[in-house]
Amino acid sequence: MAEAAGVFGAPSYILNGELFWGQDRLDLLDDALATGRPPYRA
Repeated sequence: MAEAAGVFGAPSYILNGELFWGQDRLDLLDDALATGRPPYRA
């Protein structure tokens, strides 16, 4: 399942289709959860 979702390392979290990968991205994940902002799209 992880590979199909595009997860390729740890820690990895997917929120609303946006991948947060790496310990240094946990603050960004926390912000996304707290504000309810829409996911960034590339």
